[in-house]
Amino acid sequence: MYRLLFIIFLLMTSCSSVETRRITYASDLVLNGGRYEDKSWDESLEFKRFSWYQDATLNYDILITPLTSTSPFSNWLGSDKNLLQQCSEFFIALVYADVNSSGGNSLLINELTTDEQIVEKTLLDFSNQIKAHPNIIDWKIFNYKVVGLCSKSTKPSKFHVTVPGFTTQKIF
Repeated sequence: MYRLLFIIFLLMTSCSSVETRRITYASDLVLNGGRYEDKSWDESLEFKRFSWYQDATLNYDILITPLTSTSPFSNWLGSDKNLLQQCSEFFIALVYADVNSSGGNSLLINELTTDEQIVEKTLLDFSNQIKAHPNIIDWKIFNYKVVGLCSKSTKPSKFHVTVPGFTTQKIF
């Protein structure tokens, strides 16, 4: 009897002491070189990466970089290249949300576009081009959603992303 009570006591106290850890992590990711039709280049595209983990599970992830008309990667915009002239600033964002995370990709995109001066743009050509790049397989980010963020504001864009249960991340 004492043995059974002791086992029940151990199970109850061990379960109650488990602490969930929610951490955010910032890093950089570099895309080296590219190709579009008959053009190729060696320049790099550097993404800022912001990741939200619960224990060892990646819940949310954002990779974001500004894109200018002078970057050879702007060729990947294809027919959408005119967006670079229509926007004061233009950003490429790759967003990911774990299927078990509440809110999904739309939570992250809504956070990135809370400023009414920033508008989400669909980028089919860029999405197809970046997903064909060899680094995408190495990084295991082939199932990320690719979006453009067009800022109409003349002042530099600042993004603040708040994910429920985590600290707010300041991006740019």
